[in-house]
Amino acid sequence: MFWGKRIKIAAVSILPLIVNAQPTAKLQYQPKASFDFDLTPIVKMAKKFSFNYGMTYLGPSLSSRYQDGATYNRTNTGQDFQGTDTDPTGSTQIYHSMSLGFKVSNDIKISYSKTFQDDLNKNIEYEMYNKDGSVWGKGTRADGVSNNNERANIFVSGIYKNNYIYLSTNFFYEFPSTDISKNSNMNYGLGIQPALIIYSKIPGLFHGISASIERDYYKNQDYSFTCGQYEVGGQTYSTTCNTKYQTSRISISPYIGYYTSDKTFWKAQITYDWDQDGDEVNHIGFSSKRFGFDDKTKFNDNMDNILDIGPTYIYNNHISAGLRLRLSINQPELERTAILGSFSLSI
Repeated sequence: MFWGKRIKIAAVSILPLIVNAQPTAKLQYQPKASFDFDLTPIVKMAKKFSFNYGMTYLGPSLSSRYQDGATYNRTNTGQDFQGTDTDPTGSTQIYHSMSLGFKVSNDIKISYSKTFQDDLNKNIEYEMYNKDGSVWGKGTRADGVSNNNERANIFVSGIYKNNYIYLSTNFFYEFPSTDISKNSNMNYGLGIQPALIIYSKIPGLFHGISASIERDYYKNQDYSFTCGQYEVGGQTYSTTCNTKYQTSRISISPYIGYYTSDKTFWKAQITYDWDQDGDEVNHIGFSSKRFGFDDKTKFNDNMDNILDIGPTYIYNNHISAGLRLRLSINQPELERTAILGSFSLSI
């Protein structure tokens, strides 16, 4: 390889010579000039680019109650427009994330990221509930690939640091790139994702807290939808309800881990999650039925709060793979567990 070196390239001219007036000719190649080509600036620039790919496989649950190909999927948890808990059943799934980045300075990196998921199985059934928890019907989950909104990111490391902590933060702008966002007339989203490392004096032990605060902006915050039907005189009429889009989401994830060797560590992480939608929008505060305080004008429970725990193996500075068990904290039972596998590549 010649990276970082000067390569001398010869420029040539082609001089056809006709010999003895025959129809065939011989070509002679004669060096005419030479020039230097310095690859060093190109190499330096190329080293500032990076590519990251991550994959997470959402595997089976520890419970045997799920049909073949189904499992506990946290993203299906939460409440519907009536405030009724939803069924977490979903297909086993592969989640993909990728980003292309550029290092602006030692502390600042910009990137563009894309994520999507692939639900692997068809005809996965789930239940729909009344407010009292009784089942009023069943539905079928969609299979195949579904995309998420794409983001432009600015990651700033070492915003604050001392002998005890190290704070970094990612800022992002979210584009309404999915059909759902476009149909909802979403304008854009903004977010901040701080990550705090807390240093440990115990060799091998590490811990910290990460968080995500997101806000979406729509052309029209309010929207209407059909929320029921009734009959009068033999004719069926629909009931229309008005509400607001989900606009704000907050998650907080404290974690702790321990290196059992230079290449292997175990990590446990708890993730708490809140959101705002409907009449909660544009109010500040927190509420949680699960934790005993409830005010419907404030942030409320969004998806299940969860515990992830498991080992990770670091093959080298670019490749790692992990295995972990996911368990719902809200309802700690076998039906709300799943086994996950992960792989990451950094270039």
